[in-house]
Amino acid sequence: MKRKLRPHHYPLGLIALGILTTAGLMGGIYLYRDRIFKQFQREISARIRGTFLADNFHVLFWEDGSPGLTLLLQNVRLEDDSLKHHHQDFLKLKEVRIRLDLMRLFKKQVRMTSLRLVEGNLTAFRQANGYANWSLFERDTAYRPQPGEASGSTAKSGFLVEIEKIKLENVQVRFVDSLHHKWYGGLFRKVECRISRDQQALLGHITGPMHLDGLAFNPKKGSFGTNQETDLHLRVRLDTTARLLTLEPSRLVFARKDTLRANGTFQFHVRRPPDMNLYLHLQRMPLPTALGLMNRHLATTIGKFGLFPKVRKADIRISGSTGPGREPNIDLTFSTDPTKYNSLVGELSALTLKGHFTNHLDPKREPGDPNSRLLFEQYSAEWEETIPVSGRLVIHNLDQSRAFLTTRVDADLARMNENLNATHYLLEKGHIRMDAYYRGGVNAIFDKKTGNLSGLLAGTLRVQDGSFRYLTRKLHFEKLNIEADFDARDLYVRSISAQINKSPVYVHGHIRKLIPFLTVPNTRLYAQAAITSPNLNFNASKILPRPALKSANMRKKARKELITKIDRILDHLETDISVKLDRFQYRHFAATQVRGQLGLSARKLEIKNLKMNAFKGDFDFSGQIDYLHDHPARMSVACRLQNTDIRQLFYAFDDFQQTTITHKNINGIWSSEGKIEAQLNRDYTPLPGTFYGYLNFRLKNGELIQFEPLKRLQRFIFKNRDFDNVRFAPLASQFRFRGREIEMDRMGIESSALTLYVGGTYSFAKKTDLFVQIPLKNLRKRGKDYELVELDAKEIPGWTLNLRARDEGDEVRIRLDIGQRARQRKARRQQAEGDPGALK
Repeated sequence: MKRKLRPHHYPLGLIALGILTTAGLMGGIYLYRDRIFKQFQREISARIRGTFLADNFHVLFWEDGSPGLTLLLQNVRLEDDSLKHHHQDFLKLKEVRIRLDLMRLFKKQVRMTSLRLVEGNLTAFRQANGYANWSLFERDTAYRPQPGEASGSTAKSGFLVEIEKIKLENVQVRFVDSLHHKWYGGLFRKVECRISRDQQALLGHITGPMHLDGLAFNPKKGSFGTNQETDLHLRVRLDTTARLLTLEPSRLVFARKDTLRANGTFQFHVRRPPDMNLYLHLQRMPLPTALGLMNRHLATTIGKFGLFPKVRKADIRISGSTGPGREPNIDLTFSTDPTKYNSLVGELSALTLKGHFTNHLDPKREPGDPNSRLLFEQYSAEWEETIPVSGRLVIHNLDQSRAFLTTRVDADLARMNENLNATHYLLEKGHIRMDAYYRGGVNAIFDKKTGNLSGLLAGTLRVQDGSFRYLTRKLHFEKLNIEADFDARDLYVRSISAQINKSPVYVHGHIRKLIPFLTVPNTRLYAQAAITSPNLNFNASKILPRPALKSANMRKKARKELITKIDRILDHLETDISVKLDRFQYRHFAATQVRGQLGLSARKLEIKNLKMNAFKGDFDFSGQIDYLHDHPARMSVACRLQNTDIRQLFYAFDDFQQTTITHKNINGIWSSEGKIEAQLNRDYTPLPGTFYGYLNFRLKNGELIQFEPLKRLQRFIFKNRDFDNVRFAPLASQFRFRGREIEMDRMGIESSALTLYVGGTYSFAKKTDLFVQIPLKNLRKRGKDYELVELDAKEIPGWTLNLRARDEGDEVRIRLDIGQRARQRKARRQQAEGDPGALK
């Protein structure tokens, strides 16, 4: 009796049948592996012009976690027919794994579904004579279908187009076109290409890491993407009918996760090289990385500026023919993140750029450096972190670069204080605007020796309604308005108007060699200026010199670089100043019609023939103050006073820093001339004890009022005469200054109180030693109508009362001097014998 199969027996039967069928198939394949390999060789050999070689052949039934049929070929080579001439394998691999379509094998056809290439080289080249080793893939005209092969079936479908996946593991691919001067190279570390079909087109999705050697259109100019590690995410479409290779939106991710996005087309032609139209997009990429993607020449040209910001956004178009000797058209649009740049005139911080580059500015000319333009259509920054600048820069012809630069400074002065961080200046209000224009070379903008510009520079500077304080010198500048122009060397100050401590001041002039000073160390800066004012009053201030900082480190901490530059200008400025002041006042000193020339440098202030009306007379002054920034400074002057009020003279000069004779004790008309040297305090007042020089003087209508040293004579004589207000006949003599001592020749004094002769040394250091001769004719009575007559200092007055005034302790004491006459006779003999300094 027949046994019926139960329902649960069917699956088991099918599984058993599958196992038996698979085992039989695998056994058959293994038995026929040599036939399969030969069939595979025939398929390849029928389609190439060359030789296919493999040392070992194996069959695998399991790979990548799934069953199937894989041919394992080891030490694989593809050689074209001209190998003996160029000695270069087209393909040389350690291992090739080929996945086959089992169903096609039953039809006695070999169809590859995937291909895996492991460790080796693929080298495609075209020689200068036009021969290309990839011609081994061109079909032989003698090709005939194999017996049993349907005409046009396999041939029509093709051999490689049916591959669905290709893997490359550590495969070096290199393409060299010596005829067209192009090359491409890269190491595919672990790259996979999945292939699909869309009607007449092949679609490829390529992913995986690779090392990009470069892509060169002109080897002399270098390659694009040189020596870059990248991760590929590419999508391509090949339309064989239209001969069009399309790179659909794809991306390359570099070592630091910087991403390059790309898309474009390659149009192939039958009789000429293909045309390309490639678009690249960068975002948030450091410029050094972006430069690595450019060819060497372009990267060097851009990199020589020393500016390496982070590219915020860049769009690059590479287009044109890939034919021999022709550079592609390159168009670049970019913007950058803020960065710092050390320019020739100082540091630019927060610098942002936006611009374009093209190498085919004139469409009628060939693309390349001579036809290039780099346009920074907008840049903005802060100079020395303080002054905002912006502008536009155009560079033509990267071969022989010429630049066209515009720069603008437009700022409110008060907003600059926070960044200025100055200890000496305080900007309060006002507006500054500067416009500069440069046209000239790029490679050598300045002459390294002279500092002169290699091009043309022009500009304007305007300050409106400015106000600032020079804190150290207690100067307040208000209503400041400046109009100035400048060129490649000089700054021309058309006008400066301001109020300095409420006093109106007007200035014009020019500064020579300003640009060389800013660019070449140890260059002097020269200026000429004319200063006028109807009333310059410094009473509200006390001018103090700039204190020098103790070290470079302290100086750096105290102020920013801009202040250092301003101080450097002040330190190195050599100025000739023409002064014209209708009225001038500083503390007690007042003058009108001030006219003269001043010379100011880092080391001295020189006064050249300064004339004025002062102290109700005329005052002429020449001299200089050396070592302005040192302590103490040294002053040397030559002065002339004509018919001046001596009371006002003493008051103006603070009684010459002494208290013995003050402006309250003296009246008269003073005239003098002399030369004096002295040292000065930090506020430029004379340092006591440092006076040296001489002064020839004449005093008319002189009076002494409440002069205590003279009143002390009443202890000895003429107690009933008026010593509180003493009138004098004209006096004339010479004072010689010796530090804290004043030496005077014997001088005859005729006064309303008495007649006397005085000489010797008056000291501010308790070394006073004066001789006094009082003629006995003083015993005659003197009324209010007593006639004062100028005395001759050489006159011998007859019998005299001789006194000597000397410092004794804390006061000057006057005593009888019995030996005075004998000393004078001895001094006259020495003088006659040739010692002019004996008579004192």
